Formats: sequence, structure tokens, C-alpha cells
Amino acid sequence: MDAEAPRVLRPPRDIEVELPHNWDNALRLKESYYRQFDLSELRDWIAMFRRSRPFLSEEGYFERLEAVFTPTAGGSIIPYSWDEIPRGSTLLRVREMTWEQVLEGNFTQSDLWEPPAAYVQGGRFNTAGEPLLYTCLGMPRGTFAEARVTEPNQGFLLCFYFVEHPLVVRRIGETNPDKGLSKQHREIEQTITTFLAEEACARGDDTGRTHDRTRRILREFFPLEPHSEHGWMFASTLDSEVVNVALLPDAAHRRIRFDVGVFGSLQELPDGTVGQHFAGYTEGEPRIGSYIGIVEFDHTQMNSIEDYYNFLGYSTHS
Repeated sequence: MDAEAPRVLRPPRDIEVELPHNWDNALRLKESYYRQFDLSELRDWIAMFRRSRPFLSEEGYFERLEAVFTPTAGGSIIPYSWDEIPRGSTLLRVREMTWEQVLEGNFTQSDLWEPPAAYVQGGRFNTAGEPLLYTCLGMPRGTFAEARVTEPNQGFLLCFYFVEHPLVVRRIGETNPDKGLSKQHREIEQTITTFLAEEACARGDDTGRTHDRTRRILREFFPLEPHSEHGWMFASTLDSEVVNVALLPDAAHRRIRFDVGVFGSLQELPDGTVGQHFAGYTEGEPRIGSYIGIVEFDHTQMNSIEDYYNFLGYSTHS
């Protein structure tokens, strides 16, 4: 672990944004586009769309989206912006596993990263066979919620990644306030941005239809620039203190490094809440052949969960 590197366990507050070279021309295009909307009518349409959404086929769903975002034959302009996650930041990821798997400890270095393509099922942003590394910026508690690891007796692997080279990620759900726009046009822009983010980050359902739609929204409205953007950043729908970061695997392996992983399980506490039990940790280096092995904590020296995090070089406080 890098003792000198700063540890960031919360979403970044300062955003570095790359602006278009011809900002004046972009502003004129946006003004021309937003003049086609009536803010009140746009909000009414969104409310009506949400009521009808459960009954729409996928094609019907996107036909309605295209209709509202292309009010004339002139095309549409979907606002977005970028975040830069600086060197020294920490990304978190939780994997669910059985307690038996934790005890056996038969893990390799590949278990610390995105799953192999052959085992990848369709998710919010990825299709089957196309892995992404889903991580979080925020506190570990929120990362467990994002991974749906919240029930007693669930086993887990909590991974910490160190950002060695800045990550440029496309932001879903926010755009930088454009002071060149009128107040009404800024409100239209924010309404469109928020609506699309809520659709892209909608919670999945048992049918798989929701993730079919979120993947298509991502491809059609938030495509990445090859070689210059490394993934997407979007707010958690489960914890306001957490920001999700989905990274392309190649970019992740080139720009971040695995720091430490903690194995454990969730346990019900006497007061009825659920707490974390840490069994051991790994720094990712093979110890038994190709297996990374698990180093047990000296539990006699640990009096609280904060002691475990402090031992690993992290803080649970923002």
C-alpha cells in the first residue's frame, strides 16, 4: 500500500471539465435547440411518460424518447459533461461470495478485477459477455448497499483500488451550469439531464427489461470518446454519499492498481443492525502457487471496525 498517497473515500467535490474548443458555436446550437421546448409542457410530458413506462415495449419506449428530444427535423442536443478522478483517489468494489468460499480462500489475482467475459451477465451498462469494472467513490457502507450485500451471513470481498493516473469519466445526471444560457434554458437543460439520468440509472427488475433499456440509453445518449474517456460516473440510487464509477477494463488495468482486499461476512448485531466481520485480507500477491491466499487479522488488537480500516491505511470518516 502507498503510505504517502492521499486516501479519498468520498465523492470528489472539485470537478475538472474539458470545454469544447468552439464554445460560442456550441452555445448558439444549444440556444436554438432549447427554444423549441416549453418548460411546463416538458415537465408534463415527463410525468405522463413515467406513468405509461411500465406498459411500453422497448421500441415504444425509445420512440417516445426520440419524439420528445427531437421536436423538429433538426436533431437533438443532449447535454453532458466530464469528471476527472485524480491520482490518489480510492475506488471501492464489493463482491458477494459464500462464507465457504471465504474460508477456502481459493482466489487468484483475476478474482480481484472484473469477471471473465464468459461469466458476465447483462448489467445496467454492459451486455452479456462484455465486462465492466463497477466501482464506487464513497464510504464502504454505501458500497455494500450498491452490491446488494446487506443481509446477515452474506460473505464478501471488499476491494480497494488506488488511482495511479487520472480517470476521465462521462458524467450521467449533471451538466455544468452554462451562464451563457438564459435562466429558462438552463432549467430546460437541467430537466432533460436529470430525466435521462433517472432513466439510465433506473433500478433493475426481474424481467431484465430495465437493464435492456439502460444499456441502450447509454449507447445512444452517452457514448464514450475512444481513447480519451475511461468510463461513466453516475449517482447511486441507494445511498446519497456514494457515486458509482463503471470503467472499461482496459482503462482500469492501465490507470488504477489493486491495493488491498478484505474478506469477511455480514453478521447481525445484538441491537438488530447488520455489521461487518472481517476475517482476513490480501494485497493481491500469489502466496500458494497461483492463489493469493488470505492473511488473518490479529483480532486481539482490534476493538472496532475503524481499527481494521486504520490498520489497512484507510479511514471510514469523510
